[in-house]
Amino acid sequence: MENICIILRELGILPSEIKNYIKRNKLRHYISITGFYNYKKYVVDIGFASKSKLIKIEKQIKNVYKNKSFRLKLGEPRENIKKILKDSKLKTNEISDLMRNKFQDFKWDNTTIMEHLTKLEKEGQVQKVKVNNRYYLWNLINQ
Repeated sequence: MENICIILRELGILPSEIKNYIKRNKLRHYISITGFYNYKKYVVDIGFASKSKLIKIEKQIKNVYKNKSFRLKLGEPRENIKKILKDSKLKTNEISDLMRNKFQDFKWDNTTIMEHLTKLEKEGQVQKVKVNNRYYLWNLINQ
């Protein structure tokens, strides 16, 4: 079991400590693998012989990745927003529409996009201009 843990660590997958339990008067050993990146790396680098286990883990990965707080921590959407704003000034709802088209399995709403834009603005990467006291146009600041 220790050798399996060593191989997993070499692949960049972090297993738990080896744990034990007794079943039918026999000592059994097991490890756990938790966390989005460990799941994803395991699926890509090792995989499963069992189709049902593969489907189950892919569903867990998708559920974690859809989580709003996870996406916000990940920061990846901000990079995509910057790419979208590279060539033109856009309204918040236009950015939301483009993000929905690009990442169809996410639920992009204007509030989520505003959180990203506000963070980018605080970092000095984008700026907003109010138009007719009705809406903002966002653009990328040249860096």
